[in-house]
Amino acid sequence: MNSLNFIKVFTVGVMIFSAVLFPTNDRALALESIDCAIPMIDKNDLKPSTRIQSKSGQAVYEVTDEKEWAKFKNDQLESGKLLGVAISYNNHLNTNPISHPFQKIDYGYYLKNITTSEICGAKELRSSYYTGPGEATITVSESIAATWEASVGVSAEVISAELGFTVTSTYSVSDSYSIELPEGETVKIVARPVYNVYQYDVWKDPLIGNDYYLGSGSAYKPVGVCFYFYDV
Repeated sequence: MNSLNFIKVFTVGVMIFSAVLFPTNDRALALESIDCAIPMIDKNDLKPSTRIQSKSGQAVYEVTDEKEWAKFKNDQLESGKLLGVAISYNNHLNTNPISHPFQKIDYGYYLKNITTSEICGAKELRSSYYTGPGEATITVSESIAATWEASVGVSAEVISAELGFTVTSTYSVSDSYSIELPEGETVKIVARPVYNVYQYDVWKDPLIGNDYYLGSGSAYKPVGVCFYFYDV
């Protein structure tokens, strides 16, 4: 074995040893990168909204399942009592993560163990007060940046190729929504972003030796709006 190959093999060995001996907890910390994220949403427990409608026909769902509602009812982002949550999807999940990127020969990096979920972020896009009876309209028009992170020096191009969307782009979240309010009811409605969350492990295919684990990471794609109804 010549000296160059010895150095490569030694380096790979050290990296594998470090990953095993000093495992990271990046997945546990990943959701902290989105400001005060609300717990993950299980879309199977959402139902079409009867209270808020998209004027362009986009899907709007309400949190009605007791298990899902328990995640939101202790919301401390506002002082008023939380009455309900509705979720509208603008850029619904239409990506298919790839098992290996087409750049594997060029970059040597790829992702494994990709999981997806959804969260409502805490950033306020818009808020308004409404008093019934009648129909109120709230309009949201925002460009929100996707974000990503990894515990190793993999490029955004590799992550984008694996996940099927550009992790450095901004995505438009916009629509007008109508809300029916009964007589005597006054509510504050706060709009916050919805994100698709991707969590993954980063692996390396070296020129010599077996593939090995490098670290983990996460990416967030804006896909819609969470509407929170507060009693005032």
